[in-house]
Amino acid sequence: MRFNERLHGFARYWGFRPRACAPYRARTKGKDERGVGYVKRNAIAGRGFDGWAALEAHLDWWMREIADQRVHGTTGEAPIARFVREEAAALRPLDGRPPFDPMRELIRRVKTDATIEVDTNSYSVPWRLIGETVAVTVADGRISVRHCGGEVASHGEIAGRRQGDGRRPPGRRRRLALAAGSGEPAAGRPGAGPRRCRPSAAAVRVRAGGGRRLVMSPDREALVDMLTRLHLTAIRDQLDSLLDEAAKRELSLRDAVALLVEREVGRRDERRVAMATKIAHFPTRRDLDGFDFAAQPSLDRKQVRELAACRWVANGDALLLLGPPESDS
Repeated sequence: MRFNERLHGFARYWGFRPRACAPYRARTKGKDERGVGYVKRNAIAGRGFDGWAALEAHLDWWMREIADQRVHGTTGEAPIARFVREEAAALRPLDGRPPFDPMRELIRRVKTDATIEVDTNSYSVPWRLIGETVAVTVADGRISVRHCGGEVASHGEIAGRRQGDGRRPPGRRRRLALAAGSGEPAAGRPGAGPRRCRPSAAAVRVRAGGGRRLVMSPDREALVDMLTRLHLTAIRDQLDSLLDEAAKRELSLRDAVALLVEREVGRRDERRVAMATKIAHFPTRRDLDGFDFAAQPSLDRKQVRELAACRWVANGDALLLLGPPESDS
């Protein structure tokens, strides 16, 4: 049994140790009762209240005069008597300690106004992340926004609800200027549009469908992050070797994509077979690599391996095995 790390942090903060009950062992869980139903039926049903303050005052009186004084059906005594005799001594004073404030980890999608929402409040993030999913950490009064492993924004936590940090995303012209790498709006006469974005040195030319076009080549770290997010682990782990192989064989764009996808599908097939084998709990595993063909000279090694490739299945051919019956066949 593994507890959540936040539960461990809560337990350390207040000085107790969590213990898990054994599964399917009702005796390890102790007795409980339908507390919510009891409160609804006995304390609230058939009564009306002018507001929350009146309801809370009534519940305080009801717990003190009714719930704590009744004879409990399981223990056979009043809850307040059992509390004073056995449970009160086990409690520890708070000594003015503030409530436990754990770190919260959230996932948010950046909205079209380049903001994310946390507890109904809006916080700005770089406009380039519009539509992307980001990780948000709330701790010690700070809002930290991370994307692809790096922090992209940090804000003080806003008090109240439905408020913003006061920052507005750049307009369309400024976004185009920033994308060009200038960092400032386009120069020129008033009202002139932004200058065109020039391809960087990372741009490469590729042939696709008989034409030529410019394609921006992302850096390797960003590419690895994207492959990880898409769970394309085989392509990620063999990226350099696959790209080198495609370049050495001078593959077209279509054939290069087919090479990458083939390796990914092969990796997933291997994992699927390994998982199925593990779930089957075979007492022993046997394969052709460990078979002693010398002990069976009548078997044609080449023919057996050809049949093991299962091309006859793909071709729709029939396979007929002839031989004397054996106890282990």
